[in-house]
Amino acid sequence: MSLTAEIIRLAENSGLARVGISPPFLDYKYITFFQQWIDAGFLGTMSWMRKYYDFQNYQKTYFSWAKSVLVVADNYFQNVEWPTGIPKIARYAWGKDYHKVVKQKLAKVSREINLLEPATVSRIYVDSGPVMQKIFAWQAGLGWVGKNNLLIVPDLGSYCFIGMIFLNLELHFNEPQSNLCGDCQLCRDACPNQALVDEHLLDARLCTAYLTIEKDSEFSMAEKENLRGWIYGCDTCQKICPYNQKWKRPGDARYSEYYSEFSKSLTDWLKVTEDEFGEIFRDSPIRRIGFANWRRNLLTLRK
Repeated sequence: MSLTAEIIRLAENSGLARVGISPPFLDYKYITFFQQWIDAGFLGTMSWMRKYYDFQNYQKTYFSWAKSVLVVADNYFQNVEWPTGIPKIARYAWGKDYHKVVKQKLAKVSREINLLEPATVSRIYVDSGPVMQKIFAWQAGLGWVGKNNLLIVPDLGSYCFIGMIFLNLELHFNEPQSNLCGDCQLCRDACPNQALVDEHLLDARLCTAYLTIEKDSEFSMAEKENLRGWIYGCDTCQKICPYNQKWKRPGDARYSEYYSEFSKSLTDWLKVTEDEFGEIFRDSPIRRIGFANWRRNLLTLRK
């Protein structure tokens, strides 16, 4: 068995849904697209992204030693729906923090790679640095980037987290996946705020997920109306996707572990104190937005 096949086997045996190998670099056209997106102001208040405007130089500085990237997708779908009539939370945040879960799986894989190749140098990323994960995942053959700007994985859909291990090993690269969206525009048409302004182009300032998670100030009246019952994230462009309708394969149950605990009425959520907020969301990605922004989101729903 080749080293590439052995490493892929290790990752698959760690419970990761899809595994592929990408080159450690990106075509400059993707970096240019990112720069144009920033220049257009679509990033909203996420000014930290400007630090990585020259992403190509960042790659050369931090990954010059890398010869390949192990890219994985971890499925978080569970065959349950959010109860109607209560504040809505995006599916990805119904359970344990994906940063920790995926990183644990990748850390195990990394240790096992080191047993195979003791001189291995590696670095793990799980949505935790200035790395264009979706493009690397596409290059690794895991799926394609849909018109909703999310990775769509064959047989799984877009309810997946992405993780990466940069490696100093020369491995065989997978072929990129063809885009299968075709003429479909359902996600763009379904977005209540028209945040998907063009194919593969998101205006974050209009996106409900951005407003409820990344925006760190009070909402305008228009922004309040745009939330439409969501208090953390939004799944509208995923729920409408035909591939997510077609492929409903349950993933790691830890990603929906707190479904029942988080299914509260607005009245019950408004009773939660700051200390209780920290305890309830101690292992959840929701914790990062802080109590003040969480309360802000809730209060937009109060009549």
